[in-house]
Amino acid sequence: VIIEPRPFVMGRAVGSIVGHMVAASHRRNGIEIASGGRVTGLDYNRDKWHLTLKDGSTVTADIVVGTMGERPDLTWLDGTGIDTSDGVLCDPSLRVLDTNGNAVDGVVACGSIARWPNPRGDGKPQKIGQWIAAQEQGIGAARALLAGGRPLPAVSILPRFWTHQGALRIEVCGEIDPKADIEVHELRPGKKDPAKAGVMATYTRK
Repeated sequence: VIIEPRPFVMGRAVGSIVGHMVAASHRRNGIEIASGGRVTGLDYNRDKWHLTLKDGSTVTADIVVGTMGERPDLTWLDGTGIDTSDGVLCDPSLRVLDTNGNAVDGVVACGSIARWPNPRGDGKPQKIGQWIAAQEQGIGAARALLAGGRPLPAVSILPRFWTHQGALRIEVCGEIDPKADIEVHELRPGKKDPAKAGVMATYTRK
């Protein structure tokens, strides 16, 4: 059973159209989508977990796995002068900035805490949480340390990830804009389970 406040899954990752296709494929393979809202209560009784959802419905399970997202602990940086208003603010080369916008000598950041103006984004500092991005940021951060104060090209990263869910392999490349125009092409039209048969979705920003 997947507990999801909406009647589809992976909304932020793939959007509602593809999210509905993935949810339908899961249902065909015996996975229930419980869309009664967020969990409001949790109880363990008679060797079972009993979860109460926002709409009052319940889900009974042997094992409960929570996917809560990420919230980096930056309290250890309090008092350092580093800008931690939303992650750790960096310049385009991943050099850490203080609250006045100046680079902190010899300090860089990478991974899900780093917020920097990615040239592949809209120009505003942003965070990218995928592990592939962290790996590539590590290379850029090391380059910045070795360069000292010398100018460097911006660290440019294309957001991307993949996930295996049952018989589905889902690959996402780029940022999904909720307001994007979406074109969906079924690779094998007419199949009962289009998500399993193969689908390509193209998202175009307006």
